[in-house]
Amino acid sequence: MTAALPAPIDNSPMSGDGDIVIGSGPAGVAAASALLGAGRRVTLLDVGEDMEPACADLRSRLRSTDPSGWTAEDIARLTAKRSPAKGKMPFGSDILFRDPVGFFGTAGAPAEFSLRPSFAKGGFSTGWGAAILPYRAQDIDDWPLSLDDLDDHYAALSKFMPVAARRDRLQEVFPIPRIESDTSLTESAQARELLRRLEDHAPSLEAKGIFFGKARQAASNRCYRCGMCLYGCAYDYIFNAAYTVDRLSGSANFRYIPATYVDSVHESAAGTEVAGTNLTTSQRTAFQADRVFIAAGVLQTLRIVSNSIDLTAAELTLKDSQHFFLPMLHSWSASEDPEHEDKHTLTQVFLELIDREVSGRTVHVQLYTYHDWYAEDMRLRFGGLSPAIAPLIRFASKRLIVAQGFLHSDLSSQIKIRVGKGGNAGNLTFEVQRNQASSEVIAKVGRLLSAALPRIGLWPIRMMGRIEPVGSSFHGGATFPMRRRPGRYETDTLGRLPGLTRIHLVDASVLPAIPATTITYSVMANAHRIATQAARI
Repeated sequence: MTAALPAPIDNSPMSGDGDIVIGSGPAGVAAASALLGAGRRVTLLDVGEDMEPACADLRSRLRSTDPSGWTAEDIARLTAKRSPAKGKMPFGSDILFRDPVGFFGTAGAPAEFSLRPSFAKGGFSTGWGAAILPYRAQDIDDWPLSLDDLDDHYAALSKFMPVAARRDRLQEVFPIPRIESDTSLTESAQARELLRRLEDHAPSLEAKGIFFGKARQAASNRCYRCGMCLYGCAYDYIFNAAYTVDRLSGSANFRYIPATYVDSVHESAAGTEVAGTNLTTSQRTAFQADRVFIAAGVLQTLRIVSNSIDLTAAELTLKDSQHFFLPMLHSWSASEDPEHEDKHTLTQVFLELIDREVSGRTVHVQLYTYHDWYAEDMRLRFGGLSPAIAPLIRFASKRLIVAQGFLHSDLSSQIKIRVGKGGNAGNLTFEVQRNQASSEVIAKVGRLLSAALPRIGLWPIRMMGRIEPVGSSFHGGATFPMRRRPGRYETDTLGRLPGLTRIHLVDASVLPAIPATTITYSVMANAHRIATQAARI
């Protein structure tokens, strides 16, 4: 069923800064691209944190040659700072989570959940895993939209974002529109053998509700297969919204203004004003807009909205997609040493679990083959025992395939948010509400995979699986969900809160729920849809 359009927007010409997009992450560049395509003038406001000069110099030095020309010293610098505590640090930079504004105030970031804002130019795409997959119709059956509403917008993203994909069994349950040729990345030898074995047992696996296919990524198949994907792609082959910003800056109708921390947005008969702070001068600044598209990320968008309308005493819900890890060992002999193989280290294979006995919603699983971090992770786990079992750790790390699974928000814990007087981030309080269904479904997933995968030579190690903290997947949103008939803190299908006509929320804040499959692709498609429709009504 196609969603009905909301009330028309007054599109009369206005002076000022054209349409304003707040945030340079994937949703922001998707909205900006749609607006420019419609002939609109666009100003993009952003904090826009960049890499430290030393990290940027390392990236420039690496990209100046192919991987065979990299020095051991440069590789050591590239890989030195990755750890579970620090998370992803592209090229050794803390750009992903650097907080130049003290977002959570004097109280600091809440310890009970792991979701954090990103102020990087490009947002979280500066260091993401690049997995993409559209939503499945059955997982958004209670939305005010259908897949038909998003179909053209998924396709439009390929104009500025590379899509590595091929038609295979996965296309039947998760169709990516208009895959006309095989643009997929070359899989690792382990993944190639795994896919062959899965194909040999496809009928029995599908009978158990296990569907599979080669992973889809927002990446170019020009990939050098240097194995450094999760440390930072020196050649820009992995999509980063910051690069789209740079390309858009060549347009006469586009202006990028970094070092701008937006506080609030206000609408009147005369237009829309965006207020904030210039972080370079510490001076207050304001912009006049025809319309505003807020794509600042779930937490930052919440802060901007709370400063813009009266949310005092409001209770909001931030929904999460719970994720977990399950290591598995394969029993087949490797055709080549995975440590020295030319390969990419993004996710290689998708498993989609569609079994009502496990869950009423799809469970999405991404499989990762060999990575040099596996051995280090095992050494950390075994502590002082590690030196004595070093040969075993080395052997096991080369047979390890790690499953990263995600649940629908219906089955995940959530975060209750209360807004105090004043409305800024320091007056937001967060409380995790646990969902017992998460651990129950993850246990069922473990049992299903343990029963089905040994026949292909893949053995889950359930005792070493782990459930990650709430918010750590960074697949969260639904704070201001789209509805056909929006309530007080809900939005229409153009991302507008009640009473607003020219202010649109376009990031994950407006998703009614968070399906298990990858979030960025669908957030971008929805942002592109909102901007496209808003520009032409």
